[in-house]
Amino acid sequence: MNFIYEAGKTERNIPLTYDEFASIPAIFCNRDWLQRCNQVAELLNEKPNSTQLDVALMIYPDGHIEIGDGNTRAYCWETGKAPRPATLFAKVHHVANQDEARAIYNSYDSDKSVEKSSHKFTGAFRELNMNIQSKNMKKGTALVNTMLDAVRHYPDASFPKVTKNPKFIIESSRLFKNELLKMDEIIYSFEQQRIKVKPSTILKTVILMLMKKYGINNQKLFDGIDQLFKGRCLWSGNGQPTDGVSFLNKELERHHYTPQSTRHQLEEQLDFYLTCFIRWMDDEQMTIYRRPNEGRGPYRNFYNGFVENSTLRRRDGNNISVSTFTSPIAEN
Repeated sequence: MNFIYEAGKTERNIPLTYDEFASIPAIFCNRDWLQRCNQVAELLNEKPNSTQLDVALMIYPDGHIEIGDGNTRAYCWETGKAPRPATLFAKVHHVANQDEARAIYNSYDSDKSVEKSSHKFTGAFRELNMNIQSKNMKKGTALVNTMLDAVRHYPDASFPKVTKNPKFIIESSRLFKNELLKMDEIIYSFEQQRIKVKPSTILKTVILMLMKKYGINNQKLFDGIDQLFKGRCLWSGNGQPTDGVSFLNKELERHHYTPQSTRHQLEEQLDFYLTCFIRWMDDEQMTIYRRPNEGRGPYRNFYNGFVENSTLRRRDGNNISVSTFTSPIAEN
């Protein structure tokens, strides 16, 4: 295997032995192939065809080579889930940089139904060196809509807020990297305690937004999340005031909220969750919840006055280096 980089060149049908192919690392932004290996192994074993021998490689100006297409098959062959081929045929792309390699890689990905948008987030996590631990987050469960809702009204987000755009996947993950890692840590801790936690898209969105506001080391916020996940409610109802999280838990118990399909209904639910948590964070009691007028709730206005990495002065006089916001809230 002797490739020499030539800018803009694409070579086709270059034969490789299996050992040559197996010595090449996966592309830097590769998805989590473990989720797809059983499906791919079944195709390799039960429906073999010549196209399964076609792979794609990326070669960079410094001569470094990565597998762009064929990583899941490589794993299946390496682990014995499918018989190893003697020879493969490579399409070799001579790329100028990682951005060009990622664009080509995504073009291969879009042609295959075995990869979903959720898998693209696991690829983004790998590219950003994010060590994801929880089963829930490793699957990329509900992350596409979660991230879209979390950044929809974020100020100065220069990347396109379109889920099918590869730049959205990587840039939204980069923007919320610390918050995603902390959410993963929280979910993983519940998994380790064998507490069944399957946070909905809405709840994940709310957690990310709250951590962006109050910081990733805010114990009061984590106490509220813990109380919500464990379903603890310190409120008997009957018009008595209670904390925001108990109010939220009681309402979830009463009405069994499920994610809504329309944008208007979804924003109403996000307004409700955020209102309850803002009340919790501000130590303000709740007795009833009045739905804000359309467009005036905390969800659409959550990032108003946003300043990244500023100082938030708590009521006890202590300063915490986190983001600061004008705190939008509906009247109770």
